[in-house]
Amino acid sequence: MKIQSSTNCNNAISYNQSSYVSHASASGRTDNANEQPLNSDTAFYDNDGVIYTQTALCKYESEDGSVVFKISATNQYENQNIQSKLSELGFYDGPMDGNLSSNKSRSALSLFQKLYGVSGENGTYGNKTKNKLNTAYTMYRNVTNCDGFSSIKKTYGLTNSEIANAAKIWTFLRVGMSMDANHTAGIMGNMFLESNFSPDNAQNSKGYPGNHNPEYTYKYDDKVAYGLIQWKDDGRKKGLLSKANELGISVSNLNAQLAFLKQELTSSVAGNDYYKRLWDNIKGLDSVEGICDAFRANIEGTDGDIQARRNYSTAIFNAFGAF
Repeated sequence: MKIQSSTNCNNAISYNQSSYVSHASASGRTDNANEQPLNSDTAFYDNDGVIYTQTALCKYESEDGSVVFKISATNQYENQNIQSKLSELGFYDGPMDGNLSSNKSRSALSLFQKLYGVSGENGTYGNKTKNKLNTAYTMYRNVTNCDGFSSIKKTYGLTNSEIANAAKIWTFLRVGMSMDANHTAGIMGNMFLESNFSPDNAQNSKGYPGNHNPEYTYKYDDKVAYGLIQWKDDGRKKGLLSKANELGISVSNLNAQLAFLKQELTSSVAGNDYYKRLWDNIKGLDSVEGICDAFRANIEGTDGDIQARRNYSTAIFNAFGAF
């Protein structure tokens, strides 16, 4: 084979996905070895969308005249970095192989796009996904690297998974839902009291002690409160289950519950926009304690532990509010 582009193709790694075409090809121009090299910003496609840019692939012409592509070693590292970001944010659990076209990579990208409101890229790594992922990851790393992160963990005895969930929730509410720090802290103070940021937490008074209850079998009509904000009534628990099924993940998955919370607060569940209308009123509040109280009374639907929720909300704001 002979190299047909100036991309750094030393130690290129064979890629087993066939039938790549350039953006120009997809628009009708045939790409072959006799034409000029593609521009550096040209995107390569498979049947489902953008997979790699020109700088990501080395173009070769085989002896029979067909054109094949290989992933450059440099870009494989870049793609592994994308997988690593998705993994830290809780979306990817596959191998760090740099293959963004694998089923696990595409599923992770698709789930991220659905939660963070990225449209039109459908499980592929386009510019909108790149920008949103970088913004979310920067937020997440700012939170996990700040002094407040370790202080909250130590002061309240949170486990590694609980404090990591807190950082993911902060990131999602701030970046995925564009909330300000006050509203984010007001919500998270309630989550803190209800579940310790544990999406698998079932209602203690129903026989499920502690913050993690993997032994609980989820039923939407059993009147057992569950999850980050302890959803309890049949309609809300059924809505949570429906959202998890729609996303293809477990009802105990943090992202399923964040996606459902977003649905409740911004649209409707089974045609009912009751919680959206309540949240629209809460959005007009300013103080962390006022937001905490309103979320407790209207979204949580309880009058218990008022001061404890306020204290948690204030602690979260003091820890993460700079980001």
